[in-house]
Amino acid sequence: ICAQAELTLIWGNPMKWFPRLGGLLLLGCATTHEGLKPVTGFEVERYMGRWYEIERVDNRFESGLTNESADYRLLPDGKIEIIHRGYKPRQKSWSTAKGLAWFSGNKDVGSLKISFGSLINGSYNVLAIDAQYHYAMVADTDHNDLWILSREPQLDKAIMDSLVAKAKAGGFPTNNLVYVDQKAQSK
Repeated sequence: ICAQAELTLIWGNPMKWFPRLGGLLLLGCATTHEGLKPVTGFEVERYMGRWYEIERVDNRFESGLTNESADYRLLPDGKIEIIHRGYKPRQKSWSTAKGLAWFSGNKDVGSLKISFGSLINGSYNVLAIDAQYHYAMVADTDHNDLWILSREPQLDKAIMDSLVAKAKAGGFPTNNLVYVDQKAQSK
């Protein structure tokens, strides 16, 4: 009941957003298809902080959102708190969702499980990250969801193109990628 109340406060009436989350409900294991594997040598402390969404395979949960970002914070128990935020231009309002992530195995492998409430569980695999932790490519295990993230609201086109090519070679539907508008909105 508490999780449902929290989701209601964050996302509004569950009957309105629940159908949009169908793809996320089917996720769970933290392995990936052939080709791309979660990064090794992953340093969770360096991953903490704000990441901006640059491109994504569009999904019902985020469709239409702009100015998306996620803030990651390491909790004392080793779990990671996630605050995802996106702007809804039609409503001229912000959407916020709070979730948790935890490692599915070794803590030096970028393979995690993620939950946004008791009904929404999935996988979160860091498939690529640069040495400075300035950009990353993250996906689910089923090749349904893919995100290209950056520490800044914009990412160099050559880097973006390289990540998209890597995703395409790994079997992701890159023709479904959408660019996330990161124009400044009032807080």
